[in-house]
Amino acid sequence: MPRDKLLGLAEEAVRATEQCESDPKNAFARAWIKNDENFSAIKSQYERMLQSIPEDRSFDWRVRIGIDDASLAALQSDAGKETPTKDVEMTDAH
Repeated sequence: MPRDKLLGLAEEAVRATEQCESDPKNAFARAWIKNDENFSAIKSQYERMLQSIPEDRSFDWRVRIGIDDASLAALQSDAGKETPTKDVEMTDAH
């Protein structure tokens, strides 16, 4: 199969599965980071596919999907942040 076709189908598969999630935004990237037993075989196949193509094309695909190093680091950073609480000012009622 031509590489362009392979990458296109792989991207379509990622987008289709993300739409099945209750929170589709970054669903694939979150699964990539978590890498639990249900996803590890899938991740392994994507890694295998990406190793078979030139690095620049692999990088571009990873960026589009959100699994490049920078996107994953940002996602992990966002996940580690706590939801800020709203400060309530206490005033004297004189």
